Amino acid sequence: MSIENSLERIADALELLADQGGIIDTDDHMVTEAPKPVPVAAPASPVATAPSTPSRLVTAPAPPAASVAVPPAEAMTPTDLNTALLAELARLGNDRAHIDAAMGTFGVTSITQLTPDQYQPLIDAVKAIVI
Repeated sequence: MSIENSLERIADALELLADQGGIIDTDDHMVTEAPKPVPVAAPASPVATAPSTPSRLVTAPAPPAASVAVPPAEAMTPTDLNTALLAELARLGNDRAHIDAAMGTFGVTSITQLTPDQYQPLIDAVKAIVI
């Protein structure tokens, strides 16, 4: 819409308001009464219609995923491992044989023989035990 069209629409709206006794009276003073509602016609603009069935779909390529640095998980301490294993021992009915069998798959008989990178896999193995 050009500026001329916009100005023409504004002028038409002001004339309509003046004809209805709207905001400005003939003596260029402000009218103290509330203006009457003015029906406003929607601007006439051509609407482009899309074809009902597009012959070909064109999509923009997805932007590359941003590289987000994930902070490393906090390292589990031997105390954390012991606490987790005690909770699992209680779940297993205080039958240590299940935990000993899981440690045996790592080739150890005591948690002190495990390396820190084996702590979580041992806990996962024990949690997988169903009795």
